Amino acid sequence: MKALMKLRPERGAVLRDDIPIPKIGDRDVLIRVEKVAICGTDLHIYNWNAWAQSRIKTPLIFGHEMSGEVSEVGKSVKRIKVGDMVSAETHIPCGVCHQCLTGNAHICSNMKIVGVDINGTFAEYVSLLEVVVWKNKEGISPEIAAL
Repeated sequence: MKALMKLRPERGAVLRDDIPIPKIGDRDVLIRVEKVAICGTDLHIYNWNAWAQSRIKTPLIFGHEMSGEVSEVGKSVKRIKVGDMVSAETHIPCGVCHQCLTGNAHICSNMKIVGVDINGTFAEYVSLLEVVVWKNKEGISPEIAAL
C-alpha cells in the first residue's frame, strides 16, 4: 500500500508504495482510509521540531485525522461491521491500568496516540482497536468525518 512516512529524523516525509497492509488482531478494525485531515501535530512531525525530535521514533506512518470504510474486523469486534463508514479517536487507552479499569480511560497512564506512538492514517489502510473507532452517521461527507 501507499503511505506517507517519516523515515528519518529530519525535516520532510517520504511517500512509499511498498508498505504491507496492516494485519489485524481479534479486537481490531481494518479501515480503508478515504479522507484525511492535516493536524498541527502532523506539521510538527513533518518539520521535525523539538517536540517531534523528543517524541517520534522513526520509521513511522504519521497522521491521525481520518475517515474511511471498514474492510475487515477481528473476531471479537462487536459494534463495527465490514462496510461501515467510520472515523476514529486518536488516543488509544491501554485498557488495563487503574484509570482504564475505573472508567477513566481518557486519562490512561499508558495512552498511545495514532500517528505518534503507533502507525497512523496517512496510508491506504490503518488498523485500529475497535474501542477508538466510531460509525459515522449516514450522509456525513468523508471530508467532514475526517475532521
